[in-house]
This record gives sequence, structure tokens and C-alpha cells, in this order.
Amino acid sequence: MQTRQKTSRLLPGALALVFSALQIFAADSYHAPEPGKAPFDADKCSLTPQERTNIATNLAVFVKNTPPDAPGRMTAAAKALGIALRLDPANRTATDANAQLRDGQRLAAVLPATDPKLIAADLQIKAEALKLTGGADDWTLAGYLLDLALLIDPPGRDAAHGKDFAKSPGARSDWSFAVPSSASDPSKNSVQPFGRGIELSPSATPIPRNAERDEWGDPVDELPRFTLKTTSRDRPAGKVAMVLSNQAAVRGLLVCTPERGREFSGASQLTARVVPFGVSECVLAQPAGKPMTTAFYDACRFLQSRYPVVQPGAQVVLDFRDKPVARDGGSAGAAFALLLLSVFEGFDFAPDVAVAGSIGADGNLHAVAGVPAKIRGALLDGCKVASIPLANKKDIADMALLFPSATLWQIQTLTAETIGEALINSRKDRPENLTKALRLFGKVQAALDANPHAHLLNPAVRALLQQVLDLAPNHLSAEFLLQQAAGTAPRALSLDTSIAEIFNAASPVLKLRDNLFARAAGGDYRAAFERLGSLQFKVNPRAFDYCRAMIAFLHVREQWDTSGRSHSLEKELAKQQEAVAAALQKLRQDHTAPWMQRTSEN
Repeated sequence: MQTRQKTSRLLPGALALVFSALQIFAADSYHAPEPGKAPFDADKCSLTPQERTNIATNLAVFVKNTPPDAPGRMTAAAKALGIALRLDPANRTATDANAQLRDGQRLAAVLPATDPKLIAADLQIKAEALKLTGGADDWTLAGYLLDLALLIDPPGRDAAHGKDFAKSPGARSDWSFAVPSSASDPSKNSVQPFGRGIELSPSATPIPRNAERDEWGDPVDELPRFTLKTTSRDRPAGKVAMVLSNQAAVRGLLVCTPERGREFSGASQLTARVVPFGVSECVLAQPAGKPMTTAFYDACRFLQSRYPVVQPGAQVVLDFRDKPVARDGGSAGAAFALLLLSVFEGFDFAPDVAVAGSIGADGNLHAVAGVPAKIRGALLDGCKVASIPLANKKDIADMALLFPSATLWQIQTLTAETIGEALINSRKDRPENLTKALRLFGKVQAALDANPHAHLLNPAVRALLQQVLDLAPNHLSAEFLLQQAAGTAPRALSLDTSIAEIFNAASPVLKLRDNLFARAAGGDYRAAFERLGSLQFKVNPRAFDYCRAMIAFLHVREQWDTSGRSHSLEKELAKQQEAVAAALQKLRQDHTAPWMQRTSEN
């Protein structure tokens, strides 16, 4: 009787323990993930195929080596294998682990075992690289990798940083494709924002659309505008790019040629601000010529290709801080694109960097005009770093011939082939290798400022320059200084720059060539002769005839203006004009680069 009573008293407790164990087992049972439903496209991520395979293998190794009694083992396995199979669907280690867990088999550990801390560290490194690249799929994948890194090694050395990043806008991850319980969360719907976004200030003033129309029905003085898509009707698995920054500012390298012939150049501050508006759009808040308007539209098309769906009700206004200075040209395209990315990705720019580049809708950067003068102007405006298109690489040799030699090292010039590379060059939180390269080049600057000729030949300085180039292969200043030290740097201007410099030197007088009654100022002739005289020793040999013809024309025109206007002098003036036109026509037939547009581009 006592035994029965004791058994009856123990039975409820035993049943409770069994029930509890069954709950734990059920909660941590393995549900095969559905990697095809993961909200990022692995093929659109910037990881290489080898990197994707390595991550997938490491995650599968972690799953196989996890102790059978580890808490939450099956949930962790579903998450890790869900990402592994999304990145590399044919990965042998991952597919084996998934099949064995699905069939209830015991996993065999992988030997030698990989340290989980190393796997977590690698995931964090890859997540940081993806974050810097900043694409929609890269950003989403970065959040998943950081979640897994914290799952694999919670007390890791970068755990605190990882937690902060995981909480940041855009890093939130939806695990419903791997963990069924999250599918019931009503906040996990098919259209998700990349980040939490920010509140737009209701007091900010938008730029309304002009209701006034001309006689043809077109808007009067309409500013360049680009309407952004705000629905995912055609992309059911799409996400909404949220505004993560209300304002941004970056410096753009711009140049213009005034009437007196010498370029005015510098780093102009471009800004972006976001205000509530009925239509999501980008607006350039000042009238612009055709080249700059085209650059604005190209930057907007690039943004829309990167983020097909954006937050509704947000007007992004791009503007120049120094509005009274009229500017045009396509070289602002890179700055426009960087500002738009900053709005939707929330990063900041280094205040001492200036960028230039014409951008295509695919994000590639194309050559622009006047780069030597632009870099020189940026230096005078206090910039320490300039980012130019890779296609303009040869222009640094022209800069060395046109301006004082110190221009080469007093500002660090970097190249960029894509807008992603320009972003790395110009943002505050640069990668460690580039940060170190810029710091090392600072030591070179100090040495060359003290004694440029002696220190450029100093083996220690040359070794520093090589270190800079090893860390940052796109560091054009270091590359060219090494060429100078080796005696292999060009000694003549490129043909494009030669033609542009000859044209600009003579432009105060050339503008009068069709007006025989107007007179140029005496100072204009003196400045043109002085500049053309120095150019004779620097221009590309193929431009010699054009330079000499221009000098001869200016001498005759000066006589026409100062010594009387005879019939014979008029005939000689016409003859010299024809000689200039013939020399130019010969270069046009012999040279296919678009320098003709560049002589007038700002």
C-alpha cells in the first residue's frame, strides 16, 4: 500500500519530466530549411564563387562538429545549412549534413575539427566586406552572417561589435525560411524594408513641381527630376530600400573655363537632403546644362537598378552648397550617385575627400575632362584625397607637367573603376588596408616636403611608396612617384591635354576670331604667348603643328588690333586662321578620343 502511494506520488513528477523532455525535443527538432526562399540572391552578392563555397563548407563543418547535446543544436543547424545551401546549393558537405539530419541519422564529426572561433571570425570579416560594398543583397547577407557568427561564438572578440551591427538599420534577418516558428510572425511579410528607416522631418520644405506650362504644354523652368519606384508589384520577393540618412554631403571635383582662358577649379560641396513629398523622386535643385542633367539621370538610374523598390513619400534633393557658381558637365555623376547611396545606406563621407567621374547606369565610372586642374583645385581647397576614374589614370602625368611638383604628393590620388570603389575611397570607415596606405603615404609627404629631389631617390622613401602600393594598388600618387624615381614617367603631355591646353591658352582671343572689329586686351595676348611658349616644350609631339599655328595666328591678330587694319593684313589673318583649322582637322582625323567634347566640358 505504501509502495503504491509512493508510486502514485512520483508518477506526476515523472510524467512532467517526460513531457518537458518531449517539448524540448519538439522545439529543437530538425526542419530542413528552404534555402530558395531566403530573401537574398546569392548570384547578386559580391562574394566570389570560391568565397561562397568556403563559407558553405565552414558552416556545414560547424553543424557536423556541434555536440549532440548542445542546446538549440537543430535550430542552429537549420539556420547554418539554410545559408550554406543558399550560397552553394551543390556543396557536398552541406547537402550530406542536411540529408542526414532530415533522415534522423547521427552526424559524423569532421576531423581535424575547425575551431568555431575561426569560423565565426571569418563570417564577421565577410560581413564587414559585404557591408562596405553596400548592395541590397550584400547588406541582407551581411546580417545573416553576423547572426551566425554570434550564434557560433557568442563571446568572440568582435561579439560586441557584431551585436551593435546586428541591431543597426538594414541588418535585421528573417529566418522563416529555416525556422518555421518565425513564419507565424506577422512582421515577417514578403515585402520587407532593408532597414528600420528614419522619420522624415515634417517641417522640411520640399521642391514642388511647377504647375506653369508653356505654349507647348511643357513645364516652365522645370528642374531635372527622376521618379523612383515604390511598389514591388513586379517583384513579389522584393524589399523596400528605406531612407537611412536625412542628409549627406560630399565634395565633387569640378572645373570651368572662364572667358580669360585659365581654368577655375576646385572641390565643390554637393549635398543631399530628404523631405516628405507626395511622390518619391530625386530632384536636382538648380537648372543644369545637358551634360550635368544626363549625369544626374544616370546616377538615378543606377540607384534604381540597385534598389528597384524604395520608401514611398521621400523626395531626395541634390544641390550645390555654393549655388551662385554656375556649373555643368558630366563629372558630377559619381558625386550624385554617392549621395543617393548615402541616403539609402546611411554611411558618412570623409570631409577631406573629393570625387569625380561620369557614371553609367551599371555603376561603372568613365573618364572626365580637366582632371589635372581638378586635382590641383581640390588641393587648394584643402582636400587631402582625390578619387578619379581609372580611365583618367594617365592624367596624373599631365598634372606633373602642368603644375608644381609638390601637387603630386600633397594630395593623395586614388583611382576607381566602379562607384563601389569610389565609395570605398571616399567614405569615413575605409577598409583597414586603405587606411594604413593613406597613413604610410603621410610619411612620404613629410619627407618630400622637406627635400623632394633627394628623398624621392632615397631607398627608404621608395620602399614606403612600394608598401603603399602593395596595400592599395589603386594609389595613383604612389605609383607615379615610383615611376618618377625610376625615370620612367612621361615627359610630354598626352595628346588630349595638349590640345585642350593650347585651346584654353588662346581662348580669350579665339572668341573674337569671327569679329574683325572687336579688340582683345593687351594682357590677353601677353598671357596667351607666355602660356603657349611654355607649352611648346611640353605638348605631345603630334600637337606641335597645332601649337605653332596658334602662335602664328595670335601674332597676326595682335598686329591687326594694334598696328592698323590693312587689306594685306586681313588676308594674312584669314590665311593663319585656315592654318589653325587645318592643323586641328588633321588631329581630328588622326585621333579618335573624345577630346573635342572635353575642351568645352566643365
